[in-house]
Amino acid sequence: MTLSIKHISYSFNGCHILKDVSATVDIGKIIGLIGPNGAGKSTLANVINGLIRPSEGVVHFERRNLIGLSPQEIARLGVARTFQGQHLPWNSTPRQCLLAVVRLNIRSSVNSESDYESNAKDHGTQVESFLNRYCLNEVSNKPVRDLSFGQQRLLSLAMACTRTARLLILDEPFVGLKSAILQVVIDTLRTQAEAKVVVVIDHTLSAVREIASSIWYMHNGRLITFENYTKMVSSDVFRRTYLGVNILNSEPKVADDIDAEKKPIRSLNNKALGNRSKPVLLLDEVSGGYGSKVVVNQASLEVFPGEVVSIIGVNGSGKSTLLRTIAGVTHFFGGSIYFHNERVNSLPPDKRVRMGLRFLVQDHRLFRTLNIRDNLLISIYALEQASGSLTAKWLTKKSLSAKHAATRSLAMLESDGLTVTDRTTSTYSGGEQARIALAQLEFGNPRLIILDEPTSGIDGIAIQSLVSTIRGWHQRRIPVVIVEHALEFVASVSTRVLLMKGGELRPVDQSVQRDPQMMEKILIRSQ
Repeated sequence: MTLSIKHISYSFNGCHILKDVSATVDIGKIIGLIGPNGAGKSTLANVINGLIRPSEGVVHFERRNLIGLSPQEIARLGVARTFQGQHLPWNSTPRQCLLAVVRLNIRSSVNSESDYESNAKDHGTQVESFLNRYCLNEVSNKPVRDLSFGQQRLLSLAMACTRTARLLILDEPFVGLKSAILQVVIDTLRTQAEAKVVVVIDHTLSAVREIASSIWYMHNGRLITFENYTKMVSSDVFRRTYLGVNILNSEPKVADDIDAEKKPIRSLNNKALGNRSKPVLLLDEVSGGYGSKVVVNQASLEVFPGEVVSIIGVNGSGKSTLLRTIAGVTHFFGGSIYFHNERVNSLPPDKRVRMGLRFLVQDHRLFRTLNIRDNLLISIYALEQASGSLTAKWLTKKSLSAKHAATRSLAMLESDGLTVTDRTTSTYSGGEQARIALAQLEFGNPRLIILDEPTSGIDGIAIQSLVSTIRGWHQRRIPVVIVEHALEFVASVSTRVLLMKGGELRPVDQSVQRDPQMMEKILIRSQ
């Protein structure tokens, strides 16, 4: 027995987040830790690696009690961890990051400085091996800040797997990874598991199904163990709390070969778009990037009222950079951007927001030290303010309309299953923070909504709610531009799909846009 969790409980501000959690796992096993947003999955990981001290219970790793030890002490005992957020040194390169880990491994395994120096010649060889294994060799000398989200995810995973650790805890490792690279990661983790315990927290059920030896399912702070994926997806608790299926009705059970959280829904179409003569958004040979690096290369695009335009592409193809260029938050190199017939090339991001552009970034960017209501109020106040910067006087000003709008949004979040309290948003799960950020998009008469990987880190119920929200925008003729890796979701919500390759946009044939498998083949060929 390598990892033993016994009767772990944890409360925060009167909210019981973990409730008498117990489980054990032996070396050589890969555990899939699954559950709806806010179930306590990341909190349990934080308890294991020492970021949180539970109110009750113990955690033993290789017969050593981890409770009360610092994260650094636990790491030295052989526990490695990745996080939902990108905790990386932004000014370093992937080569430098992996070299630091390799040197740490060697230093911790030798007894003297001379032994360390004698092993130093192997540093470069090991680093090259890891760069190739995780498909990072082509960006090995780029600053981390200039990598795509998927490449940053790969680097975070590479640094954790490169560690000489015996317990590996991976929080959302598959987010933003496309099919070919995802399979490389899965195969690598299988190899890692031969000498480790691996705990994978992720909403990509197809990947969890392929890799996990057994399943830990969390709901409302409690943990249920399943011997395999099939047992989990056939259970009533999974169907009710993850998929939102009423177990009392006659709906069929979820088969074990279905990626349940991405069940296709009837697709939108272009019939209701009406007059397409005036685009809401027009890109004319737009180029953008970071520093002096051109990532988006002369991209042209028209988006009309009511359209839902999805952009697919491999990691590093420029998808997120294109969205950031439209929003005005990255370097603009050339071309023209028109928003409601107004040229906005040099317009700052806040002015574009006041014109009705809404941008949901992949990491949500909430005020983590504030509660949900205050996050919503700041969004409303900022949009109502006529000019100038957000001031303390403005924030303290009584605004009945703003408070009513925030109250309505809070009520909608609660009706959607989110428990609203005075907790700071940093204490909510990544999926719950995504739902809060989505609620902010509705304020101030949105005229164009841009979503960067909106399904990342959210459960099946939240995905169904997101689909309904996008359909509502479609019916209100609010155009939506989406960058998304989940092709089943793309096929479900899109009126049009584009492929991005090497910073250029290309149309995807209409006959392919409803077929996720065909779109996946296009992605593979584009690499």
